[in-house]
Amino acid sequence: MYVLIPLTVAIALLGMQLYSYRKFRNIVTLFSVEDSIFSLLNQYFIGVNLKESLIFPTHLSQTPTIVMFAAPSCDTCHHEVERYLTHIKKKTTNLPFLCAVKQDDSDYQHFIDTFSGKITMVPVDKKTMSELHIINFPSLFIVDSQGIIRYVGRSVGELVDILKHKKKQELHNIQ
Repeated sequence: MYVLIPLTVAIALLGMQLYSYRKFRNIVTLFSVEDSIFSLLNQYFIGVNLKESLIFPTHLSQTPTIVMFAAPSCDTCHHEVERYLTHIKKKTTNLPFLCAVKQDDSDYQHFIDTFSGKITMVPVDKKTMSELHIINFPSLFIVDSQGIIRYVGRSVGELVDILKHKKKQELHNIQ
């Protein structure tokens, strides 16, 4: 009887551990797949010249720039713009930022009204998005002074960090 209770508890704990293992193994596998997909995206986008597809305002044409493709109905896009504005407010950066906004989105005008005067925005139509193979939002890039994509990022903070350090810029051929 004294052995039966600890044995039952041990079996229950083992069952919970196996359940947790299976659950987290699937999550870890998902992260691995996401990293593989992100790696493939990097290979595709690096070297693409965005100045051939987008109109860059003249004040952004001679310097490395953060470019974000955004869908106005995308909450993450709103958060990334807010993060950039927070960096500006805290004076951690005054790096150039261009937001290419998907025109054919139901929240387009609201997005423009919300961020007008705070960031530089250019409208992008569905055809241009398709030609550039932009399917995920936000899509974040660092382009060099010629408009060539040199780095694909996952967050505005990551891109700001790279552009603040000369050695990191050199590593990614950002001029």
